[in-house]
Amino acid sequence: MITPPIFEFSLQPHVLLLSNKQGTVLEMPCGYKDIQAKSIFTDDIDEAGIERLILQIEDIIESNKQLRLIKENVTTNDILGRQVSNIFFNAKQNISITELEHAFNDFIDHLPHYNHLITQDKINIVTYFVFVRELMHHLQIQNIGFMQK
Repeated sequence: MITPPIFEFSLQPHVLLLSNKQGTVLEMPCGYKDIQAKSIFTDDIDEAGIERLILQIEDIIESNKQLRLIKENVTTNDILGRQVSNIFFNAKQNISITELEHAFNDFIDHLPHYNHLITQDKINIVTYFVFVRELMHHLQIQNIGFMQK
């Protein structure tokens, strides 16, 4: 049985929003466009770009103590989150950390394939995917739900 989520997050172009079930909203100025501006310098994704994304996201996680409040299970209603689910998880709504790590490793092992597979919104989708991976990895989040609005 999956524990109900305590937090919902939304990674937007220039802000990360976190809300808990009590209705408290935390807003951090670190959206996916901001992360990309410091990490991705071409239209194709390569290992160096992924590494820069990881380092940038780790820095965000380490420097924002509010993120450490997130535990166990989270949800998101973001369109990019649903696109990540469609591409990497066959449109599953709930993803475990184990499934995410497996998909991430497959992504890294088959970068050329994913560069051709993801044609529209590639940089945003990959940035979102890496962000979710780092969030789950560093904060020991066990499950993420990709919900439909």
